[in-house]
Amino acid sequence: MTRIERSGDLTHSQQRMWLRMTWREIGAPYAALRQRVDFAEPIPVDVVVGAWQTLADRHEALRTVFTVGADSRPMQLVFAADGFQLPVTFDDESGLDDYLARRPTLLFNGVGVLTPLWQVRLFLRDGAVVSVCMTIEHIIIDGEGVENWREQFLALCHGQDAPLPTMQPLDRRAQEERMARTSRRDHVGELFARSPGLLVPATGDEIPEARYIFHVKRYPGMVPLVDSICAANRVTRSTVFMYAMGWLLAKYSGRHSVVFSSLFSNRLEKDHSIECQMFPVEMLVEYGAGTTIRQELRAAHVAALTGFAQHRSSVLRVPFEADARETANRGVGVFLPIMFDYIPDVPPGLPEMDEREEWETEGEPFGHLYYVYQSADDIVIGLDSDVVMIPAPVTREIARLLPRIIEFLAGDGDTPVSAADALLPAGFRFSSDCHLVGEDWVRTETVRRLLLEAPHVRDAKVTVEDGELTAQLVLAPEGAVYDVHESLLTRLFAHSDAKAPSRYTFPAEPGREWRPDAGLPEHPPVTRPEKELCEAIRETHGRVVANLAQTYLEAGGDLLRTAALTQALRRRGLTGLRPEHFRSPFTLRAIARALRQDAG
Repeated sequence: MTRIERSGDLTHSQQRMWLRMTWREIGAPYAALRQRVDFAEPIPVDVVVGAWQTLADRHEALRTVFTVGADSRPMQLVFAADGFQLPVTFDDESGLDDYLARRPTLLFNGVGVLTPLWQVRLFLRDGAVVSVCMTIEHIIIDGEGVENWREQFLALCHGQDAPLPTMQPLDRRAQEERMARTSRRDHVGELFARSPGLLVPATGDEIPEARYIFHVKRYPGMVPLVDSICAANRVTRSTVFMYAMGWLLAKYSGRHSVVFSSLFSNRLEKDHSIECQMFPVEMLVEYGAGTTIRQELRAAHVAALTGFAQHRSSVLRVPFEADARETANRGVGVFLPIMFDYIPDVPPGLPEMDEREEWETEGEPFGHLYYVYQSADDIVIGLDSDVVMIPAPVTREIARLLPRIIEFLAGDGDTPVSAADALLPAGFRFSSDCHLVGEDWVRTETVRRLLLEAPHVRDAKVTVEDGELTAQLVLAPEGAVYDVHESLLTRLFAHSDAKAPSRYTFPAEPGREWRPDAGLPEHPPVTRPEKELCEAIRETHGRVVANLAQTYLEAGGDLLRTAALTQALRRRGLTGLRPEHFRSPFTLRAIARALRQDAG
């Protein structure tokens, strides 16, 4: 029997992937990762299996399983190398195409199943290995970790030395704890408060079946030009591409700033670990009027450095918490920065860098993730977008325009950035009947329609006056304005063009108004689902909840305990939790109404 050698809390990067992985259990789309290696010449099975055994011995991440601890927060358990069973299986080479045609297997099967979150299939020809496919959950590995794994695996398979990891995940967690003791504040919430929300609203109510596009474009020989921009303006390649893409997005949306969540690998040059270390750093890039190329690029670089420094010096907050709190603060259903990932030194020839366009039916609603890969002197970009927000022709146009913007940035640094407007085609700007209320797009007709779907609403009118969103309601005698407001909050997550009114008035009662920020009503638990939800929170959090008018976070809820909360409710025969119950401003009463008796 394999013994547990070490245990402890998750690293900050693992926490982020834990939430993505466990929220997948309640409806969030999040795929496992698949990597493939083909050998030019067949390699003996014992050599390949031995390489995997060596990697598992060296990297604790490959011997780690994840579960919920006694405090209901996630923890990691590391099996001893002695006796660890490699998750390796075998198949004939003829089965490779069929294997690749299937989606990667999801390896996490709930918090009570302690199995490694990776598996390997070896494909054989005449008894020797010709191809290797690894499926692995992101909580184990990240993009740069994949490259470290590939390099070490190939070296071991060819009888060469492979570098040792410099630090294991649990040692990194101890380092983070020491850093957290010197932390003073969380800067991310402050940055989000002055950031635009979604850059553009949805183009309409109709949702296509395949709503997510992944457009990949290669730019041969672009790196020397980018390096000339970096040298002239003392910025990095990552900053150049983030600025250029943000400028195009700002021009399309009509906004003057873009909030990015830029993924950092968090590795030093000689870090040979494979574990997931990547974390997002939030930064606000502003596009001013009358400024020069050099001024704008340096300002973007400062924003990146400031974001990184503040991330390192601030409290290691729970991932996604700042986003969730911002939705509640604004009265919107979604707050999503533009995800940006610059990946340098990618080995040439990888199939994922081929130009292509793919469509998916599953993805992050309203989300946008932009990759920039650098391989030798070539640049490859991958634009992963929800076409409900940015239509496919616009995504393709951004890919077409990017090299022209890069060429412009390589010009005289004292040139006004406004001169780049001439590069844009006519009509490169979305048009909408939405209003900007604060930093959020609002289509008043959408808000009106959602209000009319609420109980006891006979009529509604929504207006924007002096930047304030006001709803005029005609209610049935048994109607209550808070119930209407609560109903609206439950629908916001599916609508990028809706926002909760900050003021409600009643034409039948001149002078009467109600404001949500005036204070919450008292709603103690009454129904069985409400009582069971409160008991499940008490069990997992040690907190007594007396008012269900609060959101999960307002009631002291911990996002890292949502997996334990889901399990606690299932033990009570209740299912129905969804990720939006924690990331959007659902009240606890609304969450309780979504719970259903488990038919099993």
